[in-house]
Amino acid sequence: MPSPPGDFKQVLIVAKFEGGFESWKSVLGNILILAVASAVIMTLLVFAPVRPDTPETFAASFLFPVFFLVPLAAAIFGAGSVTSEFETKTAHLTFSNPVKRTVLAAGKFLASLFYVCCAILIFYLGCSVATYYVFGSVPAGLAVSIVPSILYGCAVLALVFLFGFIFRNGVVAGAFMFAVIFLCMPLLKLFLSDMGHAHGTC
Repeated sequence: MPSPPGDFKQVLIVAKFEGGFESWKSVLGNILILAVASAVIMTLLVFAPVRPDTPETFAASFLFPVFFLVPLAAAIFGAGSVTSEFETKTAHLTFSNPVKRTVLAAGKFLASLFYVCCAILIFYLGCSVATYYVFGSVPAGLAVSIVPSILYGCAVLALVFLFGFIFRNGVVAGAFMFAVIFLCMPLLKLFLSDMGHAHGTC
């Protein structure tokens, strides 16, 4: 009797199964939504009455929309993935032996992260095209900034999964993630900034 695959291989199997289980029509539709949102933002930046004079500052102006688009991608691709297991337990059908929850979570996270990275790359591709269209060149720093954007995507997706496991509801998980990113974090930053100013005046 063959031995069951190890945890790492099971993670890859779950990730592959999760990616194939989702309808490609739905996935492509979600990516299209993100692409349209990115195109609208880039159009506004390219044809704005006042825009930066150098390709570096122009490309840097695209980094602010990433702050909003990455959580949107994480909510679209992660919220349903993490909660579907509580509803259908589809991943268990892939294995004849019991699967650890950590393996399922890691596999689903990996699959969701792949789609989030695809959305980020689509956005950066649009940024590069827009920058080249306006200035005829693309700064090297734009490619470097992809790395922190992907790390940001990992962190936001982790929040989605955390709230998904707590509440077992994709909509609630997405709502709490947006609340943390756009409400709690700015308030915490403001609080820490005030504490720093108060400490400096003492």
